[in-house]
Amino acid sequence: LDVNNAWNVLVRKYNDRGQYCEGCLSSLPLPHPFVVPGGRFREFYYWDTYWILNGLLLSGMHTTAKNTLYNFYSMVDDYGFIPNGARTYFLDRSQPPLLAEMVSLYYNITGDASMVVEGMPRLLAEHRFWMETNHLINISTDFSEAAKSRFAGRAGDVLSSALLNRYYANTTRPRPESWREDVATSAEAPTRDPSDLFSNLAAGAETGWDYSSRWLDNTNNTFYPPDKGTNPLNNPNHNNLSTILTRHLVPVDLNTILLRSEEIIASFLYGNWKDQTQLEQSLFSELNGVVFDATLAAAAPSLADRETCAMMAGYAQRRRNAIQNILYVDGGIGAYSDFNMMSGMYTSETNEGSTSSPPIYASSVLPFSVNTIVMYNLTDERITKFLNDLSTFIDVGGVPASNISVNTTTGNPQQWDYPNGWAPLQYWVVDALEMITTVAQQRTPTSPTIATYAEALRKQVVQAWITNNYCGYQTPQTLPNGDVVHSLVEKYAVNQDRGVSGHGGEYTVQVGFGWTNGVALNFIVKNGEWLTTGVC
Repeated sequence: LDVNNAWNVLVRKYNDRGQYCEGCLSSLPLPHPFVVPGGRFREFYYWDTYWILNGLLLSGMHTTAKNTLYNFYSMVDDYGFIPNGARTYFLDRSQPPLLAEMVSLYYNITGDASMVVEGMPRLLAEHRFWMETNHLINISTDFSEAAKSRFAGRAGDVLSSALLNRYYANTTRPRPESWREDVATSAEAPTRDPSDLFSNLAAGAETGWDYSSRWLDNTNNTFYPPDKGTNPLNNPNHNNLSTILTRHLVPVDLNTILLRSEEIIASFLYGNWKDQTQLEQSLFSELNGVVFDATLAAAAPSLADRETCAMMAGYAQRRRNAIQNILYVDGGIGAYSDFNMMSGMYTSETNEGSTSSPPIYASSVLPFSVNTIVMYNLTDERITKFLNDLSTFIDVGGVPASNISVNTTTGNPQQWDYPNGWAPLQYWVVDALEMITTVAQQRTPTSPTIATYAEALRKQVVQAWITNNYCGYQTPQTLPNGDVVHSLVEKYAVNQDRGVSGHGGEYTVQVGFGWTNGVALNFIVKNGEWLTTGVC
């Protein structure tokens, strides 16, 4: 694959007026060149950039990677957060907050401690954005009585100390970039308050999963009468974007990303103080995800901040407990599931609370990528359940976004559903399997059977996805201007391994493609000694 050269095609630079092009008045100025996803996406997008950054670093483009971080630091300085993308109309929402992961990735590969030092005030500012806006869930007011009742009678009050976040866009109007589509969606729900619908649509775009049946009403009774069936797999609400409830869901992946960010920030700030109190000993520990980096501490002693480290470690502790106590349920992949704060139901449940034939979403894998969850909070039995669930979910061409089928003619038209597979999801599944393998080898006693099982599944996903990418790359793609190119695309159908593009959504499949390039490079570099191109 000639993926390295793709970066030259995807790099962009603003003109001297801070615009992408002449007359592009909606551009948000950036101080350095940047890499776009490709196709119709002519500006940077926040969460895409994590996998783009990964690819740039693996391609040896450290200066471009560093400038990418500087662009994001500039965004936080100017707006207090990183917008969905570099357009003025994206200033009402962000995307999955991966900046801490980006800084950690850059530091681990380059050893450049200066970017951690420069990044720290921006990491803390972004975290405040997620903690001091409506993204932070107030359980006393945001959870309905039905939702609260799900946790009544448990040992301890699991809700009082829970720290959880949601996606929440600060708008009540149609998305400017999709105005016509949002107005049309509103027309399908004449009894629903349009401002509520538009806000939930924008929040759905903030998730990065725009759109998926994951965000739609699976209870049959929020916006539609209860006589439309009970199994979400056949639930007509899963086909109708006008039932979107993004703001009312507690997402597994968002809270796992924030947990990982809190652990990373606390570890950056950790000074390995010798006179720790008993409370600090519990917070400043590997059990709580706080790891002392002697090299970083020596290179950047100014980072050590006892008070802020304790605050971030405390957040991580509360969030980890909430993920385990609130988002772990007997359903989904390995039993993690989003939770509906209105209905009190998990997205892995049917209307009666059953988990037979449940909807399944790849986002459920993320907690298994966190050492402090896998090592200290999950038994071998629960990990084996995850591996068994995942083994049946993996398809011939990779991991699908969900088991809810895309049918743009008669059913669900959402692109983050089956059979579409996306590069970030393959990456996170592989990341989780690597974590399980490592933990299984480190535990006392060790769990060799689990380690072997996880490693086999990891190789299966890597090989399936690379074969899909490679076969797709061999098939010429025709651009809107008529040019014919060989390129990776943004999503693939994983019910086959021959490089067929995915489908569904509000636009046609886009070529380029930033995050697909980055994940492909990651898989190739890490697995080149055994990986093959497959048979097309």
